[in-house]
Amino acid sequence: MARPASVFTHPGTSAASPDSAIDALARQACDDAAQLNEVLQAHACIEKLIAPERTSELEEMATSRSELGALLRLANAELQRCISAVESSTSQLHDALITEETPAKPA
Repeated sequence: MARPASVFTHPGTSAASPDSAIDALARQACDDAAQLNEVLQAHACIEKLIAPERTSELEEMATSRSELGALLRLANAELQRCISAVESSTSQLHDALITEETPAKPA
């Protein structure tokens, strides 16, 4: 399971510099995107279960509609969780980049 995107410090450091915060967010976004890809692969597998390439495979499949429905609900819930994680990570990364690019106003 991926780390929460709000974690900015690397293990062993007391405070995160802007660069390490951005690095942590970028790594989190990559991890979240990899998890999203895994869910996409699960959906492709479900698609193959529902619509096999050869009609003879349909006869061999002993799966009920309710079982496939349960599988799709779980896959969709995980897909939504992964999408939310990617959105959160990339939004935080965007905010951190904007903050770093904004020059400090003189006092």
